[in-house]
Amino acid sequence: MDKLLELCDLFSCNLDGLLRGDLAAAGAGDAAGYDAHMNWFSKIIPVGIAIIIGGRALFKILQGVGIDKSLGKAAFFLALIPGVLLLIVGGMQHSQFLKKHPHIEPFYSEAQEEAGQRRFVVWIATGVGVILCGMLVNIMTDVLPLPPGGNEALYDGVFLASVALGVAALVHGGLQKRKYNIPSYNEARQETTLSGKKENPLIGKLCGIIMLVATLLFMGSLFLFEWENAWVVFPLGGILCAIVSIALEKEE
Repeated sequence: MDKLLELCDLFSCNLDGLLRGDLAAAGAGDAAGYDAHMNWFSKIIPVGIAIIIGGRALFKILQGVGIDKSLGKAAFFLALIPGVLLLIVGGMQHSQFLKKHPHIEPFYSEAQEEAGQRRFVVWIATGVGVILCGMLVNIMTDVLPLPPGGNEALYDGVFLASVALGVAALVHGGLQKRKYNIPSYNEARQETTLSGKKENPLIGKLCGIIMLVATLLFMGSLFLFEWENAWVVFPLGGILCAIVSIALEKEE
């Protein structure tokens, strides 16, 4: 009986479907709640990213309208905390889902996949368009009016706000597109559960070190040297993590 239950978990079906051999019918629906989970995941990650970048945008906007810099820093950290927590929760919940459901029976229809592709194009175009609009505002800083007592940092904040929204749209669109590629999902899980292939643990350790160093640089630059663009260490750290992952995967 235990073996049968394990097979049910593996194929995301119920015991009746497994014993009667009607797995095709059982798998026709979303028994694992895959669609709901991926929709949630594709929202919480972009929102977390947008909140973090938006916190920096808020700091610049407050600075641009003459608010004391210390209050702007406080506002930034008030945004940083929930943004980071959302990313942690989203990552941990997604990891748990992957472990619990190593195989998903494809259930999306061709029409659903085509609709998803159309939405993907819209999300990507929207994200790029919003960022370009922010760049246009930043370029026109010299000719745009400023509020009494304000300065050009206001439009730097507007640009960062557009980046926050644009990046969130791009990430959401990318995660939604990946949702429909269930064969790729299954293949990735089979590499770890069936073939015994595991990720190189060195990747996680190095990425952890990189992001800790980035955090130290950020704190030091922000409070010791008052470097206004200290936030750039985080995307740079993410890029370095991607480089490390690619390099070590090729060596396996």
